Amino acid sequence: MGRALPPLLGAALGAAVLASIPCLLGGCPRSERRPDAAEDPTVVLRYRFEKGRQLRYESTTVERGRFDVTIAMLTRWTVDGVRPSGAGDLTVTVESYRHTVFPSRDLPPDVATLNRALRGARFRMRISDDGASVEHLGAEELPPVSEASIEALRATLSSHVLKLPGRPVTLGQRWSVEKGPGADAGPGALSSRSRWRVLSLRRQGSRRPVELVCLSTMDVGPMPVSDHGGLATSSTEFHYNYLFDAAAGVLEALTSAGSATTKTVGIPDAGSDEQSTTFEGKLRLLPRL
Repeated sequence: MGRALPPLLGAALGAAVLASIPCLLGGCPRSERRPDAAEDPTVVLRYRFEKGRQLRYESTTVERGRFDVTIAMLTRWTVDGVRPSGAGDLTVTVESYRHTVFPSRDLPPDVATLNRALRGARFRMRISDDGASVEHLGAEELPPVSEASIEALRATLSSHVLKLPGRPVTLGQRWSVEKGPGADAGPGALSSRSRWRVLSLRRQGSRRPVELVCLSTMDVGPMPVSDHGGLATSSTEFHYNYLFDAAAGVLEALTSAGSATTKTVGIPDAGSDEQSTTFEGKLRLLPRL
């Protein structure tokens, strides 16, 4: 058997996978049927940033493979300002963080300190009103953990931002987005396909909840994984379910489930290896205090 990925690296890769897929989604939907007259005909989905607004989210990510990794977080998203383009500048504060790994023997010290160190960390982000652009502006308060852990957390925060479709959507609408590697793609070239559907679109008082579902697949070409010529390829399949309040311009909930398979070859004294990992994720907006 080959070498297993260290649990922290595995968690970072898992977070990167979760983050990269929503950032590839979106596109221009095409309607397959017209709604009944009694239904809301169309709706434009956009984030609505308001200076001073605060949103608190509870999230859990579970990764099951050679190690079982669970990350539970409570985050507060504060809108510091709104740009003329409609983009929002936000500070994301980690109010609580719990990272557990099983089996826990021989874990890097970094994992053991994450729970305490990340509590109170603050990250600054700029998010476009369609969610297509998520820019990390730098952490206001950088905890004393490795850069890999910081990047994994940034990737997780990015995965909580949905890239919204560029045109109005209608009930029952379906569309797909495909991306292939460019002609000059190097190691780790990525190709993906996502298939979307508007599952529900309705009014509930002042709310206008829109439920979107997505099936996404992604393949990553060979990329180096060691200093000795080892190469890895990976493939993923994920199911997403989003609940977005079009009236408030707020993502209310997200559930995800999927799997990833990574194959490595060419590592001396390790031969070839194949690792399969499953992922589950939940995110929900908490009621205002």
